[in-house]
Amino acid sequence: QPDTAVSLTRQMSLVSEEFKAAGYATHAIGKWHLGFQSWEYTPTYRGFDTFYGYLNAWSDYYLSKYGVVIDNVQELYRDCRDNEAEVVLQGNIPDDFSVYRFRDRAIEILENAAAAENAEPFFMYLAWQSSHTPSQAPDDYLQIYADEFAAMSAEDSDNFENYETRTYMQAQTTSMDDAVYQVTQKLKALDLWENTLIVFSSDNGGAAGEGDNFPLRGFKKTSFEGGIRVPAFVTGGYLSESMRGRILGVDGEYVHAIDWYPTLLEAAGITPALVKSNRKTEPQVVPQWETDVDYSVALDGVSIWPLLNGDADDEEDGERVAALQQTLRTRLLVLDFVNDEINDVVNGSLRIGHWKYVKGLGTADLYEGDDGWLWGEQFTHFDR
Repeated sequence: QPDTAVSLTRQMSLVSEEFKAAGYATHAIGKWHLGFQSWEYTPTYRGFDTFYGYLNAWSDYYLSKYGVVIDNVQELYRDCRDNEAEVVLQGNIPDDFSVYRFRDRAIEILENAAAAENAEPFFMYLAWQSSHTPSQAPDDYLQIYADEFAAMSAEDSDNFENYETRTYMQAQTTSMDDAVYQVTQKLKALDLWENTLIVFSSDNGGAAGEGDNFPLRGFKKTSFEGGIRVPAFVTGGYLSESMRGRILGVDGEYVHAIDWYPTLLEAAGITPALVKSNRKTEPQVVPQWETDVDYSVALDGVSIWPLLNGDADDEEDGERVAALQQTLRTRLLVLDFVNDEINDVVNGSLRIGHWKYVKGLGTADLYEGDDGWLWGEQFTHFDR
């Protein structure tokens, strides 16, 4: 049962489809959340050879069950798939914890790739569940933050639930850190590291009352920097040694998640072809909500590969990097639009250079306890 009655259109090409068409083995692990109104919108119909994970926004960490309200009744559904097959988990603690399961599947794929003769190059999308609702984590990781939680809740007992949730998220994040380490160590042990490029990125800032995005303003589900500006880094043996350890963006460049599509393709020497999967459950059937007219949705992103791996001492590379930096400092980004049906307005934000325009309250949720880092109590109208 989808949490949202919409899926990413099949008229949109995914980077997985580009890599698959170029001869790569493609794997998705973890969170999907791009819709599953029919099979045609699920990972193995969108360019991925394999998929292990869940399709909705979140799930139970151990049982991978998702709650949906149907006719005012809360129903629990299993939401874990191995390719298209449903996975029934027993909820064993801690072995069925999703971070461990996703780590183990990633390592299994790496081991198979290393053992295969004439193995294809691979593209792996590993979308960890951590850190996210619900509040679940192995005891070993919760113990790391037990003293901090006890001190904070004793000092401010009114916010006990927020502190408890924050402690679980800290434990979830630390478990993910360890899993990332184990996956990267396996890459090195299998002699795959030197020809691998890794991109690590978050998706949004911490939630109100639980996260701490200081000194950035706002929280998850807001248009402010605390909601949408996140850390990211690139590593791996494939990255030029001259670029390792460098910090990008210090001259005002800003990068968007959409830039990874053309960036990864350029790094792999693949020209974007806007490849779209044509796999269907039945060849003659048009997927739900689609037409039989073929549209090509152009790429919005910009490849930042020259900035990541360019040789600034080379004259030609230097000129290209300088031009790219200028583009990344001045381009217009439409960051988000949130339709507020209750107040009949559109909330959203635009950014160009050092300026950002925010229309509306700048948040998808109205939460209690605004500490002044959003608009403050005096700004109460969505349409100002």
